[in-house]
Amino acid sequence: MGRPKNHMKTFGFWFYEELVPIIGMGMPRATLINPHGLSFQVNMSSTRLECFKRTPKCAHCKRVGVLFLLQSHKDERPHLNLYAVERKGGLVLMTQDHIIPQSKGGSSEQDNLQTMCTICNQAKGCKMPLAVQAA
Repeated sequence: MGRPKNHMKTFGFWFYEELVPIIGMGMPRATLINPHGLSFQVNMSSTRLECFKRTPKCAHCKRVGVLFLLQSHKDERPHLNLYAVERKGGLVLMTQDHIIPQSKGGSSEQDNLQTMCTICNQAKGCKMPLAVQAA
């Protein structure tokens, strides 16, 4: 499997199906144990994780996030990132996208959030959805 290119330290991985049942606003933290037996207190309650729980599929290209990696930059607390696995083993980071961008007045409420892979999200940028543009 290819390494993520974002220079983050990775502490462990779990398949989507393993963690999705414990993601939610009612579960602030969970203890995750990696294959080496190290345990981590991990935030399981965020709008980003709720978005992934609703669907792990990119709203544009339909890539599917199947693997959660517990990662951190330098000294920050480890957090879960969702990745799609490409045919040749490369990883594509899944992100939370604002359907109507915040820069155009969009909210951070769940009904304005969708899962997108980083490739599609970067291409979308701060563009408005076609349905909103036509209205």
